[in-house]
Amino acid sequence: MNRSIFSFSILSLVYGWIAIPAAANEVQPPQLPVYFQTHCLDCHGPESDNGLNLQGLTTNLLDQQTFQSWVRIHDRIKAGEMPPASAPQPPPNETQEIQDKLSNSLRAFNLKKQQTEGRVQGRRLTRTEYEHLLNDILGIQAELANFIPSGAGGGFDVIASRQGISPQHIQGYLDAADRAIDLTIRLDPLDEKSSEVRRIEYKEHAEIRKHIDHPDGRVVIGETAGSIIMFTDASYLFKFPDFQAPRHGVYRMRARAKAYQAKKPVVFTLNYGDYKRGMVEIIKAVDLKPGKWQTVEAEFTLDSGQYLYPGVLNLNIQEDGKGIWNVDPDKYSGEGVAIKWIEVEGPIDKSWPPKSTTDLLGEIQTQQLPHLQWDQQRQRHFQYAIIAGEDPRGQIDSLVKRIAPQAFRRPLQTGETEQFVELGMAAYQTAMENSKGQLNQASPPMDRAVRTTLRAILTSPQILFLTSQPGSLDEFAFASRLALFLWKSKPDDELYQLAQQGKLRQPDVLAQQIDRMLTDSRSKRMVRDFANQWLRLSEIEATAPDKLLYPEYDNLLKSAMLDETYLFLGHLIDEDLSSDMLINSPFTFLNRRLAEHYEIPNVKGQEMRLVSLPQDSVRGGLLAQASIHKVTANGTTTSPVRRGNWVLTNILGQPPHPPPPNAGSVEPDTRGAATIRELLDKHRNTEACASCHKAIDPPGFALECFDVIGGVQERYRSVGQGDQVPETKKHLGRNVWEYKLGPAVDSTGVTAQGQSFSNVQQFKQILLQQRELIAQNLIQQLLVYASGEEIQFADRDVVQAVMSKCRTKNFGLRTIIHEVVSSQLFMNN
Repeated sequence: MNRSIFSFSILSLVYGWIAIPAAANEVQPPQLPVYFQTHCLDCHGPESDNGLNLQGLTTNLLDQQTFQSWVRIHDRIKAGEMPPASAPQPPPNETQEIQDKLSNSLRAFNLKKQQTEGRVQGRRLTRTEYEHLLNDILGIQAELANFIPSGAGGGFDVIASRQGISPQHIQGYLDAADRAIDLTIRLDPLDEKSSEVRRIEYKEHAEIRKHIDHPDGRVVIGETAGSIIMFTDASYLFKFPDFQAPRHGVYRMRARAKAYQAKKPVVFTLNYGDYKRGMVEIIKAVDLKPGKWQTVEAEFTLDSGQYLYPGVLNLNIQEDGKGIWNVDPDKYSGEGVAIKWIEVEGPIDKSWPPKSTTDLLGEIQTQQLPHLQWDQQRQRHFQYAIIAGEDPRGQIDSLVKRIAPQAFRRPLQTGETEQFVELGMAAYQTAMENSKGQLNQASPPMDRAVRTTLRAILTSPQILFLTSQPGSLDEFAFASRLALFLWKSKPDDELYQLAQQGKLRQPDVLAQQIDRMLTDSRSKRMVRDFANQWLRLSEIEATAPDKLLYPEYDNLLKSAMLDETYLFLGHLIDEDLSSDMLINSPFTFLNRRLAEHYEIPNVKGQEMRLVSLPQDSVRGGLLAQASIHKVTANGTTTSPVRRGNWVLTNILGQPPHPPPPNAGSVEPDTRGAATIRELLDKHRNTEACASCHKAIDPPGFALECFDVIGGVQERYRSVGQGDQVPETKKHLGRNVWEYKLGPAVDSTGVTAQGQSFSNVQQFKQILLQQRELIAQNLIQQLLVYASGEEIQFADRDVVQAVMSKCRTKNFGLRTIIHEVVSSQLFMNN
């Protein structure tokens, strides 16, 4: 940095009362102007304990903490918070004068710094971007993000200052690249039997018969003509016997089943599990209609070693107070699922080696060997070999020129091709020497050359790091930023060609490309990733709801919760609907599972779809979605403080000040003796706490009508005191409800501005009166996420310019994205 550029201070610009030396460490606290001495020093002097000593505050704006202190001073003066209302007030013209001069000086300094250093720091690709980028380059579907450590949380992961880089990150990128290359270059033998259809008749299989013929006669499983019956949702017992995926690939699973002894549809699932990761996931869920046989089918990607099983959810699993483990299956009249057979086909490969291999290699040929060979370095068999032609160097050169521009998202620079070719040829020569012409003694030479070259490209600084000079982004950097924003990946051929032609920034061309990209299915990646970080949906599994208090919570409900929010945001973008809909909308996305949870009738099937809401519904908008309620609660109780803070921070963009030291916390009473509101009343008796809770608590109180998992609650659930749950509330078919109903929920409140509300519907209408703040926050969040940098002081004018353009179109979400991309914060560094 050229420090002489910044050898001026905010206050010397404003008042010219002090000369600041060029060296930052020579800066001394200035003599404060009369305005601050008169109106501020009583509370913010040397003896202050509130964290701000104006008399000791330097004017060295090179220090980021000092700069931010002056920004906070400016903002509190502008908001009318300083001097406080209880103190004598200065003449308005004096306050306006100091505010304007502070604003002008802060902006001038910030702009100068941006022009010299650039606004956005160089950053690395996020784990999500890296996964999608490698999958799109190589034509595969692989889970790669888990190899790379996640961020510490708290803000978007595209911001350089929050990323960090460690040996664990570097190793993670290397491991992810190796995994991607292994799944792309498939030279292992093709076992023709592995892709045959494997089918079992459940009633006849020995493993299943063990459950049917169990001497205790426990009703885990029963049998009827030609089928077995699952009476339990412990469905891991019914995993496909003796099957584990032989290798990574796409599989097809089919099952023949029907609801048994049921008067309503029963949820039937196809699932996969992973022993190594200790996890299970639902592949597909369908409603089986009573008495009607159905064939359920799904295609999905499995890794080697993963297993499959059918499942059932939300059965009535008790009868007459007796557990299903103690009832004779022949006498059991509860719900179940009858299943005849299950079959698996795959991997479903139309050719071998697969298309990913041939597309990557291009002109480089493969050859099937007469016998299996052993790869000493990779410790595995292969039956196909990559064949070196007459010009191995030319083949590697061609590979680099095809792959590297996609990886780097720009044309190759002089000398870049050669450095990767040399690495590949060095590996080729070493493998040739080690093998002595015998393929079974070491790694095949051309295979080693290709893999080494590809690994070097996919883990090089050129692919991992995003850097740019201050000022306007060049065409390829702009195309890259656009693709990473909307697709979390690389530019496709059309974007790349427009960048090459210098046409991408042309307003009509750019508008057409944004619409094309948002219509593409890859834009769902952006919606999902943005929602996960902005709304904190990535934290949905941070806590597990207590099974005694919330027995109806399961993976199917969790999945529907998330899908509701993703589909909702995607719909707002697709239809260019107003940001007002974030607060209240006449529709949402539901399937039967989520609709039952919301107590909304007449939604059939497990497919998510757009549903119009009744006029008196509490649903509609983000604040009524179960995913939000789940991430803003712990596993047992709701928290008005956590939810209120979420609304202020994530929706209004006005995070409350950090709590004062020794403020303490409010521990909820899960025994049901006291409500959270009663506990908060005691907490707010402290004056230091009351000032913040005046703004935080009201949004939280409004959302108290929603429980930990987003169901409507009129009374708190308790494991101790309270009444029994009415039979009418056991609408999900489960009879295991061991919690009690405790004190009544109170969702009334008064906002910090003095507006009272009686329920969440009224609160949402009050919140919509701040629609400008809501739209501004969304615009700021998208600008940060898209550009990779927080909103700086000098950026505020750009935010307002985007606001003005979007206001004319009612703050439509698609319009907002267009204006974000067209803004100077996105186009410049």
